[in-house]
Amino acid sequence: MAVYNPKSLKAEEFINHEEILETIEYAEKNKHNVELIDSLLEKARPKKNDRGVTCAGLTHREASVLLACDIPEKVDFFDALPDYDLAFYTNKKSKTDAAVSLDMLQKVLPKLEALNDWSTDGIHDMLIAFAEELGVKNATLMWPLRIACAGKLVTPGGAIEICKILGKDETIRRVKHGIEKLGG
Repeated sequence: MAVYNPKSLKAEEFINHEEILETIEYAEKNKHNVELIDSLLEKARPKKNDRGVTCAGLTHREASVLLACDIPEKVDFFDALPDYDLAFYTNKKSKTDAAVSLDMLQKVLPKLEALNDWSTDGIHDMLIAFAEELGVKNATLMWPLRIACAGKLVTPGGAIEICKILGKDETIRRVKHGIEKLGG
């Protein structure tokens, strides 16, 4: 039988009533604390190093903050692509508009279809090399891809992470939908 340890990160060790109430209070108090949320997301994000990929993980208290904030609204696109405004494809910093976005999506679609290594590194390497081949900034290619795949202006990851999580078939389906939506 496990002994209760309030500092434990092990799921099999229970949490007492007071700690649950404190956790809920902490989550409610911090659900709009953008700096804390960013630091928690960064902590939870897997990182590549010389030993491979590692992830620090979150305590139940830290995870409760993420569950209490607006994250569900920021990731609902994974379940279903929302109906989004074509104006989302326009981004001054990325130097994109509807025409540029259509061009980028039409050009990247065959590359996505041909990609055999559907890993984060595989997607990343292909997109970076392809942007260079096209002579455009990475963002000029990535912005329309992210919009087509997520249908949102703000996402908790970029085009590469979203494509990886969606999987190859869903990514391709959403890119085709984006091309159609843009009149292609």
